[in-house]
Amino acid sequence: MKDLSYKHMFKGKISHEDALKERVKSDLISIIMEEEGVSEKSFSSVDKIISDVDKFYTEEIFKISNEMYNQGKRTNYIAEFLYDEYYKSNISESIVTFSNFKK
Repeated sequence: MKDLSYKHMFKGKISHEDALKERVKSDLISIIMEEEGVSEKSFSSVDKIISDVDKFYTEEIFKISNEMYNQGKRTNYIAEFLYDEYYKSNISESIVTFSNFKK
């Protein structure tokens, strides 16, 4: 795999891993906004989605992303996979837990 790091240009401050994380997170944010019908004009909703994605994107999720990227998957495909397999189920569990709490 080609090294996509920018370390030689930015004295080690930006790495391939950082670039991959940011790209997948950006794609994931776009997917969530589309699925939830959130407009870019709704700043508070967009900020909440960004915050939720930052919390969701753990080291374990990064490892999955990196593995898929190394297999040749595009970042938007990786984001779609993460949304379908991990993010939606995580949200569903929160809703069920909250529903049980209300009873």
